[in-house]
Amino acid sequence: KLVYELKTQSSPEVEDVFVNLAVANLAENGLLHPDRVMFISFSIHMCQRLAEMLPGYTVQFLGSSLDPDQLNDLKVNGVDYNHEVYVKHPKWYRRARRNGMSVNAWTVNEEKDMVRMIKMGVDQLTTDNPLQATHIGLIHTDKQIKLFIVLTGDLSRPFIAIKRYTMLSKTPFGWWIDGISYLLCRDSCRLHIKK
Repeated sequence: KLVYELKTQSSPEVEDVFVNLAVANLAENGLLHPDRVMFISFSIHMCQRLAEMLPGYTVQFLGSSLDPDQLNDLKVNGVDYNHEVYVKHPKWYRRARRNGMSVNAWTVNEEKDMVRMIKMGVDQLTTDNPLQATHIGLIHTDKQIKLFIVLTGDLSRPFIAIKRYTMLSKTPFGWWIDGISYLLCRDSCRLHIKK
C-alpha cells in the first residue's frame, strides 16, 4: 500500500491543484483504489479536500493541532501524530478508535517508543529503523508487520506497486525491498501492523 504525503502549500488554491494532480497521477498509474493508497498531510485543507473527493480512502492528518473528535467532525478518518502526542494526550488514541479512525505514530526510532506504540495498538508507525521495528513488532505482538511505501514530493516520478515485503537492506538510494525496487522515501519507512 502506498502512503502518499501531500506537502502544505502557499494557499488553499495551490493545495487544490496539488490534490487534483496527485489524484490524477494515481489514477493514471492504476493506483487510485482505497486498498492501494492512503493519504497523509500536515495541511488540514488538503485532508478535507481528499476526504470529500475520495470517500472510503484513508486520509490521516499529520499535525497535532486538532484532536480526533475535531478531525472526525471534518470528515478526516485518520490520525498521524508524533508518538509523543499520544503520551501528552493519552485519551486521543481512545477517541480515534471510538471514531473508527486509522492510527499512525511518527517518527518512532527508539526501541522503548516502538514497544509502547505497538502495545498501544497503532495501525502504523513511521520509523527510520524499519528492520529494528519489524523485529520488535514480531517479539511484542502476534500481528503481521508489513512495510508501506511513503511517497512525497516529485509528482513526475513513476509509481511503484509492491505487494510483498520480505527482505530489506539499505542502499544510498533508499531501501531495497526483496530485490524488487527502491522505496521512494529517503528518510523514513512506515510499518503497517496488520491485525
